[in-house]
Amino acid sequence: MGARDYGVMRASIDNWLPFLSPEASIVIHDASGGDGGAARIIAELEVGGSFKRSAHVANTIALRRAGARGRHKSTPIERRSAVDLFREYARAHDRDPKFVLSRLEHSTFVSSRHRYVYIETPKAACTTMKYFVAELEKAYCDLQRKPYLRETRRSMLIHQRKYVGLPTLLDLKSEELQSLLSGGSGYFIFGLVRNPFSRLVSAFESKVRLLEPGFRQMGLRWTAAEANDDVRETFSNFVEKELEAFGQIEHHFTAQYQLLFPEFIPYTKFFQLEHFAEFERAFSAHLQSVGAKAIPQFKDRNRTVYPDWRLYYDRPTAERVAKIFAKDFATFGYDPHSWRIDREAPELRTSAAEAYWRKEVMERNELIEFLYELLRTGQ
Repeated sequence: MGARDYGVMRASIDNWLPFLSPEASIVIHDASGGDGGAARIIAELEVGGSFKRSAHVANTIALRRAGARGRHKSTPIERRSAVDLFREYARAHDRDPKFVLSRLEHSTFVSSRHRYVYIETPKAACTTMKYFVAELEKAYCDLQRKPYLRETRRSMLIHQRKYVGLPTLLDLKSEELQSLLSGGSGYFIFGLVRNPFSRLVSAFESKVRLLEPGFRQMGLRWTAAEANDDVRETFSNFVEKELEAFGQIEHHFTAQYQLLFPEFIPYTKFFQLEHFAEFERAFSAHLQSVGAKAIPQFKDRNRTVYPDWRLYYDRPTAERVAKIFAKDFATFGYDPHSWRIDREAPELRTSAAEAYWRKEVMERNELIEFLYELLRTGQ
């Protein structure tokens, strides 16, 4: 394509990106001409994720997809600089550097083009958000490759971060990262959070009771899958005997404060999932302010169906959860008494019909885990 004004070029590229193959290149002629839009486009494609410069002859520049993963990769020196910086932050705030780096690699999504950073919280609309940003950024998602996460549905492969073509905070150049962490970059830095009581029930229902891959050994004790099993009592025992230790190794049960690093990441705002419309308005306003076109619609994905989460709690269980997640309640503005209801809580028991379909799903999940293990071992 020849150099034209930025808006025309950006629209043309956005229209074609979804149809380009992994080996595709974009060639821009007269790259120094026009209103400077060509240079801006090239910078966005290089820094924003999916392409790197493969040839430069006179005023013609060719950009090629950044590799099989489709994700922008920083140079070893740039990446080492980012890693060293976050190691310093982690140690200064008494955090485990290995945990911090692992979470930043998996959970951060950076758009230099639209000037935002999204940091995920598991069980707080993270599936919805990942599909949204992938569509917004026209990111290359290589979800046909051999899975390395043990998901039970094809749509959940969006969580395979290595195959989603958007940079992480660890991929940013040193000066850009320093500016972002200083709080003066103008980036919209956000996280979605959720009432800890509600989030815990969602994780318990979707991961533990259904024996999702990776949860079988622990989950068998807490499925409450037989007809007339007392679900509230089972949940209470799980909280008492498993939650604290399990939260140290499984991020769906880890405190949101531990996952989001508010001590050293300068968030614009944390948005409560319960008030998603507020977040949607704020994020849309930001995107419009940086010239975003064709902003996608949010689509509700991966919703877990279960009774009112407040029915899972009695006073001792609620007090134990409030203590374990004390920083979440204090930091994100949730009421530790929000579990209360104004009437006597009915019994929460597994019906005969529910017991049947639970066992069907559990058996399928056990088979899926078995097949993943065969993939892992190459048998």
